[in-house]
Amino acid sequence: MKNKQYTKYIGVFLGLFCIAQSLVLALIFMGVDINIGHKILVDKNEYQIYQEMKELSFLRSEIDKKYYSDFDKGELETGAIKGMFSSLPDGYSQFFTKEELKAKKLRENGESIGIGIFIGLNSQEEYVILSLEEGRPAQKSGLEEGDVLVAINGETITKDNIEKLLETIRNSNKKYKFFGDYPEVEVTIKRAGVPMVLKVPVDKSQIKSVSGEIMGDMGYIQIESFISTTSEDFILEIQKLKKAGITKLIIDLRNNPGGLVDEAAKVAGSLIGDE
Repeated sequence: MKNKQYTKYIGVFLGLFCIAQSLVLALIFMGVDINIGHKILVDKNEYQIYQEMKELSFLRSEIDKKYYSDFDKGELETGAIKGMFSSLPDGYSQFFTKEELKAKKLRENGESIGIGIFIGLNSQEEYVILSLEEGRPAQKSGLEEGDVLVAINGETITKDNIEKLLETIRNSNKKYKFFGDYPEVEVTIKRAGVPMVLKVPVDKSQIKSVSGEIMGDMGYIQIESFISTTSEDFILEIQKLKKAGITKLIIDLRNNPGGLVDEAAKVAGSLIGDE
């Protein structure tokens, strides 16, 4: 009888052990870290990532201990993440903070807070003005296409801080916009190698990404970017040109920085069909 009870207890113990082991393995495969005393069980992929990031973690610790002044740890982390994305070889991958993503979506929805410029990188990895919005402060203040952006409010522009500096421009009018009194930002540029500093006001406006005109029997449409209203505006412009009796059409996409893929597909679909 005692042997049967002993065997029963052994069976229960082994059963519970197998269940616990299966649970631990399942949690590890699910990416859940498990504390065992002073040790943590992690899956193989997480450990590999830790090994790769060990140097970054060490440098962060050294900065915490040895940097001579206070600093924003959030900005340090954001800078490290942006650095990773800017190092990718495709040249287009980017990391957006919550504020930067909000501003991007605002622009894609057809609203703009800023000075009215479209920018991009040239072959020398410099930020240049690709185009200017008609009637916006940048154009009125004397900025021109091809100008190289050097600094904003005295801070030199780099790939790591460009979004932060543009966000400074977008946010600079928050306390003024209800009164219609907009502040100025100081924009440093190079034009034909000559440095210039211009004071440019900040404003808020609706973005018009499509414009058109008639040249004899030829229609001309320029698409400056692909935002949420682009395809609708493009179709209206096409209809207007058709009514004027055009027989030829030029679609100008020069200096278009891109935007919403769905809108670009709708524009193409309006010309060649959805299929």
